[in-house]
Amino acid sequence: MRMKALSKYINNTLLVGMSFSPLTSMQGMTMALEEITVTATKRVESIQEIPISMQVITGDKMEAAGITEFEALSTLVPNFSVGDGLVTNNVIIRGVGSGNDRGFEQSVGMFIDGVYMPRSRQYRSPFLDVERVEILRGPQAVLYGLNSTAGSINISTKTNRPGDEFEASLMGEYEALYDSYLARAIIGGAVGDNFAMRLVAQTSDSGDGTEKNAVTGRNSNVHEQDLVRLTTVYEPLENLSLKLKYEHVNFKTEGNYGEAITRDGNPIDFGAWIVDGKANHQQSYDDTLISLLTIYDTDQDSAGSEQSSNNIALKVNYDFNDGNTLTVTGAYSKFKYDSGTDIQNNGLALLQGYIFEDYEQSSLEVQYSSPADQVVDYIIGAYYQQSNLHGASGLALNGSLLGLGPVAFLGDSRLLVDQDMFSVYGHAIWNINTGVRLIGGLRYVDEGKEVDRPATCQRINLNGTGLVDIPGFPSLCSEAADYKNDRSSNNWMPEIALQYDFTEDIMLYTKVSKSVKSGGFAASVTAPPSNIEFDDETATGFEMGMKSTLADGTVQLNVALFIIDYKDLQLTSFVDSGGAVPTAAVSNAGKAKSQGVELDVRWAANEGLTLGGSMGWLDAEYEEFSNGPCSRTHTVTTGESVCDLAGRELPLAPNLTASLFAEGEFNLGNGINLVSGVDLSWSQDYFVDFNLEPNIKQNAWAKLDVRIGLASQDNKWSVSIIGQNLTDETIAAGGNNIANSHDIVYLMAPRTIKLRGIVKF
Repeated sequence: MRMKALSKYINNTLLVGMSFSPLTSMQGMTMALEEITVTATKRVESIQEIPISMQVITGDKMEAAGITEFEALSTLVPNFSVGDGLVTNNVIIRGVGSGNDRGFEQSVGMFIDGVYMPRSRQYRSPFLDVERVEILRGPQAVLYGLNSTAGSINISTKTNRPGDEFEASLMGEYEALYDSYLARAIIGGAVGDNFAMRLVAQTSDSGDGTEKNAVTGRNSNVHEQDLVRLTTVYEPLENLSLKLKYEHVNFKTEGNYGEAITRDGNPIDFGAWIVDGKANHQQSYDDTLISLLTIYDTDQDSAGSEQSSNNIALKVNYDFNDGNTLTVTGAYSKFKYDSGTDIQNNGLALLQGYIFEDYEQSSLEVQYSSPADQVVDYIIGAYYQQSNLHGASGLALNGSLLGLGPVAFLGDSRLLVDQDMFSVYGHAIWNINTGVRLIGGLRYVDEGKEVDRPATCQRINLNGTGLVDIPGFPSLCSEAADYKNDRSSNNWMPEIALQYDFTEDIMLYTKVSKSVKSGGFAASVTAPPSNIEFDDETATGFEMGMKSTLADGTVQLNVALFIIDYKDLQLTSFVDSGGAVPTAAVSNAGKAKSQGVELDVRWAANEGLTLGGSMGWLDAEYEEFSNGPCSRTHTVTTGESVCDLAGRELPLAPNLTASLFAEGEFNLGNGINLVSGVDLSWSQDYFVDFNLEPNIKQNAWAKLDVRIGLASQDNKWSVSIIGQNLTDETIAAGGNNIANSHDIVYLMAPRTIKLRGIVKF
């Protein structure tokens, strides 16, 4: 079953588990599914050889289906969810992610061309010229390091190499229902004998936006994006390669993203404005921000957000004569995010909130690997990362509405964290014989963090004269002002797997791994000093599965069963602060278990049609969480704000999710092919917020995406119509409770119809 490592990624590879590019009709060739290669193990290997439950989405698939961001992608992948939240983005695999505190690291590690991107807001960057996306489910320990306790995501971007022919393309897309557009240009190829480059630029505007503001009459949730990436490859020697990549992304939204939902779903009439109380892409709020919210060097003057990032990476590969390879990757990443929003989601513009985040990271990884298919294949490496996070959040109270004149009170909570992390790791495959392999590895991680929380509370802005303290005014911040601390931790993260080729076409495996999510310091405004620091979270995962290629290569069937135990779960819990009401804080408050089954199948029905799908059954619940938050409904009904959530299901963890697909490419003659695809996704109901609020629990949904078009057989042009969410399902990607007054949900896009054209030169 063991196959020789491939030297290049196979173009036009197929999507595993949910939708796939079909085989093009070719006379004289045996019908079979194309091979799918990945780099999940830091080597180029067939996905059918790797003992991991994973799904792969090719860039060709995403381009054909009009998928431009993680949120749209996640609806097609069982046991995977990505969506917005008020404080952080939610990234969930098998029901497990990070809570609503900016101090938490992610439970799902994201890597772009091998470089770690740790902050949740970096998931908002849209896909750009992607070769493939690999979604690895379950704890990833040795090869991915800290903060991959739920899984990892690898994004590989497209690259030109010396020897490649010149290529250029233009792509234009227009969305008819919301008057949005997207345009992209690519140019690349070899420049001389040992140098190549690839330049891609993309811009988009969501036009009218998917939300309407009933108060102002303006469009809301309007996105503008500009992206550019330059990648160069220099090969001065046959065995030496240097790859340099620079990327800039600017992402801006206008208007609130969330919608206010009332408990009974009935409208609230306040005379000048009405909150309709339903999730229907209609908002009711005053989107003019208090000028005080611009103190963090942002030009935001109305509700919305802005994010910019710059990433640069240099990767050096040197192949020794004995087949061993030395890889050195140095990277620098910096991004800035700010947002302002009407917290009340109504027309009063009384209580407003803001979030600011400035992040900078440098990293260096050195890796030495043996050739593949030896008796023992191995990888050893070392990784160093240094980062600085400056974050702030708070609330502003518009004093003008209270008859206090042009004043604004501000409760401000800042978080400054410096991190240093060093790790070493080793990973080996012992090919015991032609049918049995023992795979194991170990990673040691040493991490230190220093925190400074120079919170300043009770401030006032009088006619632009500056910010001053307000004596006697009730504090809007925690008592943790001027809190400073440091912490260090070290962890050993092992994993071991056994593979057995039951037949030439059926591989069985079992795997055990332990992964760790880094501890840190809470950004919560209300956290008391005794509950700011939280410890590491651990995940121990057991997985067994089968990967098979059947029916003369026309069918692939993969099955995985898993159980994952999470201990010292990092959660927002409640502590007794001596007051009448318990104080919300961050701590290692619980345990959880995630278990289930995942199944993927694809079938080359004939030389022009591929069918298949995937399914995930999941049982993810808290085993211990005695001081958990209550839902708003429970608090309003009983007066209780602390609930025991043991035995309750985790948020964004539906019990059953599934996706089916059919894709075809058929010769119409005259050098033209008909290309088409259908993706049907389905999910059971699930909670969308960490308080498990039943009022905004997402109902079961079924989402239909269809595309059809024409393409030249020489791949020079294509034109297609893409319909997404044709069932027009209202799907919440997240939710929040606001001070027990109402709930907010963050909705995915409604039905859209796109016309796309591509020309290649």
